[in-house]
Amino acid sequence: MSKVKLSTNKTVRPFIYCYTTPNDISHNGWCKIGYTEDDVLTRIKKQTHTSDTEVKLEWYSVALFDNGETFTDKQFHLYLNKLGIVQKSGHEWFQIDPNKAKQ
Repeated sequence: MSKVKLSTNKTVRPFIYCYTTPNDISHNGWCKIGYTEDDVLTRIKKQTHTSDTEVKLEWYSVALFDNGETFTDKQFHLYLNKLGIVQKSGHEWFQIDPNKAKQ
């Protein structure tokens, strides 16, 4: 009888990402900053596929500190809040230039 080898753990690569929605005037000047352990484009499509929203992926990056530890969008959001960046209440939308957010 052959042995069955099960793997219950999968290696994940966490990403932080930023996108804008150029055809949605309610989000002019705002960008969405999120986190995923999936493919970034797949995650964004899950969020926007039924809204007929044009999406512009501004940037994405592995969500790692310089010391190799991971971080989440919530931690990044808190950092932006500390900098005084305006956040839509209860949402992941920030009034910040995407390039500035990347820095």
